[in-house]
Amino acid sequence: MNDTIKNIIVKVLEGSATHEEHVALKSWMDKHPDNVKTFAGYESLWLALDIIANKNKFDAEEGYAGFVDKIKPDSNKDGRVHRMYKYWEIAATILLIVSVSIVSYFTGKRSIASPLSYYEVNTPKGSKSQLTLPDGTKIWLNAGSKLKYPNRFIHNQREVFLEGEGYFEVAKDASHPFIVHTSDINIRVLGTVFNVKSYPGEGTIETTLVSGKVIIEGSQSNSETTIKLEPNQKAIFLKKTGKLALSETEKMEILKSKVIDAGKINKIYVNENVKTVIYTSWKDNLLVFDNESFENIALKIERRYGAVITFSDYKLKSYRFSGTFPEISIDRALNALQYASPFNYTIKSDSIFIGD
Repeated sequence: MNDTIKNIIVKVLEGSATHEEHVALKSWMDKHPDNVKTFAGYESLWLALDIIANKNKFDAEEGYAGFVDKIKPDSNKDGRVHRMYKYWEIAATILLIVSVSIVSYFTGKRSIASPLSYYEVNTPKGSKSQLTLPDGTKIWLNAGSKLKYPNRFIHNQREVFLEGEGYFEVAKDASHPFIVHTSDINIRVLGTVFNVKSYPGEGTIETTLVSGKVIIEGSQSNSETTIKLEPNQKAIFLKKTGKLALSETEKMEILKSKVIDAGKINKIYVNENVKTVIYTSWKDNLLVFDNESFENIALKIERRYGAVITFSDYKLKSYRFSGTFPEISIDRALNALQYASPFNYTIKSDSIFIGD
């Protein structure tokens, strides 16, 4: 590999490459499968630098210089880079960039109790969907989510029903409030940008407000629950069953939050000044995590790639990472995490086993 290609690789990874340089890199990668493996190795190392920098507080410029130094021909003095190449050749068996398919399944369903026509959007694991409602509201659905909405809004309000996770950019209409119904709470807005996560298998419902204002109301059985959210606030609603324990990350968030009593049975915890990008980045095909446990990251990876992750070593669940992943293959994502905290993993079809 000549110096020109090395320089292009650095530019591509830092986001400063020109169109011509992207074309030149693709042409070089198409010449031989080993070139694809080499680029994948550099990409994993590049992503890992961000994670390691967050973990050990390394200087970003120093990390960048270290990356450039590693791809120089004379950086193999102690054999470490040579071993790293061997590792990439063995581990990176799935190396082409995998674009998560954007799939929407629209099924019109006629309501028996109402003359209205309802539509249902189902987004399976490993996919995301985007749609625009008749009023101009834009909605993104994350993997494993379902949205139901009518072909026309009635009773001076706009109502939709969410199961899973959705990002909403609600069109402004002061005379017609927009309401998102979930299993236990309703979110009422006028013109607002927010994210709602309400998966059936989780013990919480999270509402993160990006801009505007929202009112969170309890369901009919819990009508006492009503709070208002301001931008950069996140509300965590504990479902009334209490059968599912909170994750470690959510427990830490609640300990730092302001507690608002929301009825006799349920409680809502409000976190102020949160980094909304952490909870909304999935819409832009990014996986962002900030001092997050491996257990929580694994759950996000499962939804994003349609995989099933099993930990054979439960201590690994408590490993914590900070970083950002773009639209890359699951193998590359795990490789990058390995640089920060070594662990072993095996991929068999759509199952991933993490541990010794």
